[in-house]
This record gives sequence, structure tokens and C-alpha cells, in this order.
Amino acid sequence: MVPTRSLLYVGIAVMMAIFLFIQLGGPLLKRPFGPQDDVAGALSQVERAVSRGDWATARQAFDRSVGAWRRVVPRIQFSEEKDTITLFSHTLAQLGANVATQNRDLAAMQLATLKVLWENLGR
Repeated sequence: MVPTRSLLYVGIAVMMAIFLFIQLGGPLLKRPFGPQDDVAGALSQVERAVSRGDWATARQAFDRSVGAWRRVVPRIQFSEEKDTITLFSHTLAQLGANVATQNRDLAAMQLATLKVLWENLGR
């Protein structure tokens, strides 16, 4: 009977550790696990392309950033505020519209907002 009780205590401790990691793991979980989920890197590419006026490259980099964001959201959804994730998604959509219409000023503004939002994820 004693091994069963100690196994129960160990199981509870492991479950609490997992839940604690999920809740506090935002900074670790937002980091890229590969090139396909590097949100910050893709946004930097968009920023460089927009500043050069290279809209085709900006659009490709924007599409990569959207794909990367879609891969990151499931990892951070339990450790981040829903409002922050929604705000990032909406700002990303606005950036897409500004890249599509080739509006350099508004695209730069959205990129600055996204940069701040990304830096504040996990704090």
C-alpha cells in the first residue's frame, strides 16, 4: 500500500511542475524551435524590405511571419493573456494590409507595435 501512496504523491508533484512550466514558460516557449517559427526574424525581414521599398520581398517575409505566428500561438496560449495574443494577431493583419497597399509609413508603425508586443510576451 505504501508504494501506491508514494506514487500518488510523485504523480501530483510532477503534474504541478508541468502546470507551473506551462504557466511560466512564455519566454522559453516563444523562442523559435526552428526557422519555420521564427516570428522575430521574419518581422525583421519585413522591416528591412519595407525600408528598402522591396514590396515583393516584404510580402514573402510577411507570409513567413504569419506562418511562424500560427506555430507559436498554441505554445504560448496558456502562458499569455488572450488580449495580448489577439492584439498581436490584429496588428499582424494590419501590417499585411499595409504591405499589400505598399504604405511604408503605416507598415513601419505596425512593425514598431509588433516589435514592442513581441518583446513584452512572456513578461
